[in-house]
Amino acid sequence: MSAKLFRQTVLLACLTVTFTDDLTADVDPELILQELGDGDVNCTVANAVGQVEYRWTRLSHPEWDHVYTQVLEFSQVSLDQAGVYVCEVRDTVTGKTTSDSMELIIHYVPRWNNDYAKKAAAYTGTAVDIKCVVLSLPTPQFYWMRNGLNITTSAEYVVTSEGNTSTLRVNNVEDTNYGDFICRADNYVGGRNFNIHFSPPGIPDSPRECFAVNVTDRGAIMECAKGWDGGEPTTFAFTGVEETTMGAADQSEVRIRVDECQRRLGHST
Repeated sequence: MSAKLFRQTVLLACLTVTFTDDLTADVDPELILQELGDGDVNCTVANAVGQVEYRWTRLSHPEWDHVYTQVLEFSQVSLDQAGVYVCEVRDTVTGKTTSDSMELIIHYVPRWNNDYAKKAAAYTGTAVDIKCVVLSLPTPQFYWMRNGLNITTSAEYVVTSEGNTSTLRVNNVEDTNYGDFICRADNYVGGRNFNIHFSPPGIPDSPRECFAVNVTDRGAIMECAKGWDGGEPTTFAFTGVEETTMGAADQSEVRIRVDECQRRLGHST
């Protein structure tokens, strides 16, 4: 009986896996919504090897709750949500990360800029610029009216507008010019009328919302909310100021109480 010798050949295959280096994330650079509107933005990933993990962050707002989905959704947006949002992605196989960002822009109906009073003042025989200053995105169109009639540039009035400000110049103030003017600001979201009162110069607004800043053991600076100047340059005087040091151990802790803060026309006493 003879035996046969069998030779078995085993082929070994060597598989080399190469991971790509160009993991990318892509987000539309801008998302424009109207105030109280809804929308979303998609974070698209290319060249991922494994499953992708998503994380949305908000630039300069570390307190913002992160979102861990591919699509970032907005509902009933408010103006304080405008800003830059970042989509961060991670490939769970390679560990590689990348990111892309987009800016949320919110368009809204024009509203009055509260840094400016809805008042203007000048003496007869002078020229005056009556300002209509709004907050608006996009930039609005302006219209001026009085007694139900549109005001256009003429010998009596000159209308100029730039950005979010419109100026009505009264070239030679007469008694008949005193009263209320309406400034209307319109953009595609909507429009509003603002009533601006024009009168001879008068008593300025009283200071309000005053508070101390830069408080040290040597003093402090008082700041008050901006008000109407009455149509004339103003100066300020503080009376009845009481300074109290709160504890000998911390001389920098000072409480300043302002009993009375007065504005005076032209001079202070």
